[in-house]
Amino acid sequence: MEVDINQEQLLLMINRIKRVAKNHTPSPILGHCLLDASESGALSISATDLVSHVKTSDDYDDTKVTDPGRTTVSARTLHDIVQKLPKQETIKLRLDDGGRLIIACGRSRFDLETASADDFPDFPSVLGPAFAYDKKETLVRMINQTVFAASKDQTREILSGVLMQFAPSKTERRFVATDAHRIAVSKNFSSNPIDEIREAIIPRKAIMEVKRLLDEESIGIVRTSLGDSWIMFAMYDWRNLRKPKLTLMAKLIGGAYPNYQKVIPTGNDKTVTVKRTALLAAVRRMLVLSPKLSRGIRLQVEKNAIFLDAKKSEHGNARDSLEAIYNGEPVSIGLNARYLKQVLKVMSGDNVRLKMKDNETQVLIGDPDDQYYTYCLMPIRI
Repeated sequence: MEVDINQEQLLLMINRIKRVAKNHTPSPILGHCLLDASESGALSISATDLVSHVKTSDDYDDTKVTDPGRTTVSARTLHDIVQKLPKQETIKLRLDDGGRLIIACGRSRFDLETASADDFPDFPSVLGPAFAYDKKETLVRMINQTVFAASKDQTREILSGVLMQFAPSKTERRFVATDAHRIAVSKNFSSNPIDEIREAIIPRKAIMEVKRLLDEESIGIVRTSLGDSWIMFAMYDWRNLRKPKLTLMAKLIGGAYPNYQKVIPTGNDKTVTVKRTALLAAVRRMLVLSPKLSRGIRLQVEKNAIFLDAKKSEHGNARDSLEAIYNGEPVSIGLNARYLKQVLKVMSGDNVRLKMKDNETQVLIGDPDDQYYTYCLMPIRI
C-alpha cells in the first residue's frame, strides 16, 4: 500500500472516526482504524467498537494511490502523529515488506506496527431500503429535540436509546426519547410514503455520534436505511451525491419500546404562553435554591402572569414572576427545574406554550409555531 495525501485532509478523516476506536479494550484491534487504499485511487478509513461502525471516504483530487492495499494501525497513534506534522504538507503512507506502516512527511519518518486487515471486524450488511432522505438540518433538529431526554441509566437499556418510528400514515417519522420522567417527541413528514411501518431503538451513543459527524459544514444530505438489527446513516457532500462522504452504522437495541402515547395527556385545557428566554432565565435563577435531589420548583399560573418559587431548607427560598398570556383559572404545579431548563434550551422560538390541567397531570410544552415538537413533563410533589 502506498498513498500520498495532504496533512489537513488526512487529519480531518482521522478526526471523523477516532471517537469510535477504543484504546482500552480486551480486543486490541478495536483500538485500530482500517486504512483501505483502493484501485480506484481513493482512501477510506474505518473504525468500530462493535456497536457503531464509522467509515469516511476520501474525495480529494490531490490524493494519489500508487499501490492499493489495506492495513490497520492504532487510531490514536496515527492521529497524534498526523496532528503534529506540518499543515498543508504531503504525507506519504506506505506499507513496507515487513508489514510496518511508514509515515513520511518532509524530514520526519515514523515506522508503526500494524495488524492484519483480515482481523478487523467486517461492517454489517444493511439490506433494508432507504427509508428517508433528509437535509442535515432536519436530522440535527430531531436529534437535538429528543436525545437529551433519553435515560442515562444503562441498566434500562431500552430507555437509554432513541426510538425512530415510522407511523401512522407511512409518511410521518418520529424520534422519541424518555427516561420515565419526561417524553420528547419530534416529528418530520416525507413526501415519499414507505411500504411498511417500522420501529428502531438507536443507542444514545450512536445518535450522538451522528450529531457530531453532522457538524461538518460540507455535509448536506443524509440517507437513512434500516435493517433487522442495524441502522445506517449515509452522509453526502452537497457537491457529490453519488458517494457518501461518511457512513455510520449502529446496532439497534432489541426489545419493545414503551407505549409512550398512553402517557401523553389529551385533556390539558389551560394554555399559557410566555417568552422562552425569559422563562429560561427565571428557571436558572430558581435552580440556585432548588432542592439538590428533586430540583423541584413550583409554577403558579394566574391571569397574565407566571410565578416561580423555589425553596432549599438549609439556605432559604426564591421567588420570581413573568408576564404571560393566560386568562384561565389559576393553576399550580411542581416541576423538575433541570428538566424544564433542558427543553427550553433546545427550543429556538421566541415563545413557549405550556398546556396544563391540574397539579397531578403532565404538562405539555412546545413552541406555538412548531407543530412537530412535543415535550411531556411529569409533575412532582413539592
